[in-house]
Amino acid sequence: MIPEFLHGIAYDEKHRIALTESGRRMRLLQKGIREPLLCAACEHLINTRYEQPIARVWRTLLPEEIPGNVHLLEGVDYQIFKLFHLSILWRASVARGAEWSQVSLGSRHEEALRQVLLEGRVPDRIRYPVLGTIFLRPDTRQPATDWIMPPVSNRFGPARVYSTMYAGCMWHVVVASHVIVDSSNPFVLSESGQIGLPVHDITELPKVDIGRQIRFRSYTQ
Repeated sequence: MIPEFLHGIAYDEKHRIALTESGRRMRLLQKGIREPLLCAACEHLINTRYEQPIARVWRTLLPEEIPGNVHLLEGVDYQIFKLFHLSILWRASVARGAEWSQVSLGSRHEEALRQVLLEGRVPDRIRYPVLGTIFLRPDTRQPATDWIMPPVSNRFGPARVYSTMYAGCMWHVVVASHVIVDSSNPFVLSESGQIGLPVHDITELPKVDIGRQIRFRSYTQ
């Protein structure tokens, strides 16, 4: 579900990775969690269309040190970047492992995402909106790239927000039957390839309220 190249960022000198759950370190793994899901053709499609392009640029997306409370990520390919995140969410929903049990999109959303992934037809910014939060290693300004967290689900009004941590960020996808976010929300990945990423120390993880990003006006009041 979470591609191996993202686990590679998190491996320590002994090729181990710290798996976390709700901000608590759970156990060290020698490899990322794997589960056979797709036929060879579909696996090849997702790998070549979404994973490989992201793998080529991922290490350069965030600086080694991040000042301030919000980092503006610019210049990403909106179609590839968004569908990459949606591919992880879709695979988590159809997987059977305990690590993915909090993701249950239901047949309608699963089929909708399956179709957009097969066709490469990316939804606009307010449909399945993608948001992110950068987490820093304790008492540093360095992204916590050594943390991985399987998806967790939270309710936001009538919507579900699925949050997964990899590559120094908690990535959030909002799943709803109608529009939840404002089209001008600067914390939502936009078609121009921009997204504002709030920055927190990893020790603040249990306290971070993704609803503030979704509502976004509370940041500007």
